[in-house]
Amino acid sequence: MAPRRYALLVAAGLALLVLELAGLRAQARDALPWFVALALAQGGVYFVAVWWVSSGRPAPLALVLGAAVVLRLPLLLSPPSLSTDIYRYVWDGRVQAAGTNPYRFVPAAPELAALRDDRIYPHINRREYAVTIYPPAAQASFLAVTRVSESVLWMKTSVLAFEGLAIWLLLRLLRRSGRPEPEVLLYAWHPLALWEFAGSGHLDAAPMALVLAALLGTARGKSALSGLALGVATLFKLYPVVVLPALWRRGDWRMPLAFAGTVALGYLPYASVGTGVLGFLPGYAREEGLLTGSSYFLLQMADSVAGRELPAWLYLIPAVLVLIGLSIWAVRQEGERAREKAALALGAAAMIAVSPHYAWYFAWLLPLAALTRCLPMLLLGVTSFVLYVSLLWDSPSTRLWSNAGVYLPALALLLVLWSQHRRPAGDAAGARA
Repeated sequence: MAPRRYALLVAAGLALLVLELAGLRAQARDALPWFVALALAQGGVYFVAVWWVSSGRPAPLALVLGAAVVLRLPLLLSPPSLSTDIYRYVWDGRVQAAGTNPYRFVPAAPELAALRDDRIYPHINRREYAVTIYPPAAQASFLAVTRVSESVLWMKTSVLAFEGLAIWLLLRLLRRSGRPEPEVLLYAWHPLALWEFAGSGHLDAAPMALVLAALLGTARGKSALSGLALGVATLFKLYPVVVLPALWRRGDWRMPLAFAGTVALGYLPYASVGTGVLGFLPGYAREEGLLTGSSYFLLQMADSVAGRELPAWLYLIPAVLVLIGLSIWAVRQEGERAREKAALALGAAAMIAVSPHYAWYFAWLLPLAALTRCLPMLLLGVTSFVLYVSLLWDSPSTRLWSNAGVYLPALALLLVLWSQHRRPAGDAAGARA
């Protein structure tokens, strides 16, 4: 029996598990709204646990990590329900093992007919018209994993191995900052990490771990290693490139050169298809409304206020300028804590600017939010489950209101915390007057 002094933490862990099992049942019944409600309820329980460890109350690291493992097991052993991306991972590994460049043919192409089965192939999304979208490091990992087993379970296990690496690196970074190790709970118990990595097996766990490795390399003065890690992260998923300014120390060109060299070398084995090595990325940008502007939440809000559809460039130009300004600010940051906050600021700004339609795109930011104790970002990770509602009723109005449900609570919390931070200085100034 757990000592009473951390019984509330144990109760929170058990509640997360019960809600998780109920969420799996809702998924089995295709009751997506119920699943979203249960995931949001998990978020409430999660923040009770966050409050517990953040306030310095007793939280044995073994309990935190043991519960994190237990929470992942039912999801690992269950079929993915929220996304079918993992089937493409297995397919790409199979295609490469057959000696074919995965960027060359769509899965439905007659050239790949001999590779089809009734276990993986029928679940591949966009199989009739889209070649793979995943960059070279992802492809290399798919090939390596499927040489052991061409199964969803084994692929999910490999994703959890990357997540385990991320947790270990997060613990090291917490120690460097003098923070209590049990605060790893801020990441390890987060519902978004549970469902998207153990549940859906999303590859984003790999670049997430490598971004932490890059941060650790910079903190230890190993800039070339940092550039290498960030380069490999970008070769898994392209978005980690946005944190480069936070890792670069002015005057040290080893880091950006190592990054650029790693990315260039990573693409060489697949370069036989020419520009096709970008895969379905251009098509995905069109499909998701990144070119027309229909994807961007802030532009949607502006359209709603203006009462008409505004041109995409009216949003994209200021958004790019803001990101450039943040990058210049990030380069000027000194010290480990400042660079960690800059990395989170850049990553969060980029994700919010793009406004992805899928919750898992926010998951890679959770360790950075845990490392910096950024409650608004942790909250956004919870509210991102609301995006799944728009999968049921996909319309401009549904996307607008689901995005509002994701971003506005985090913005409100950010404003509250900012006002509390500013209040003492203002009060003191008033007293002096």
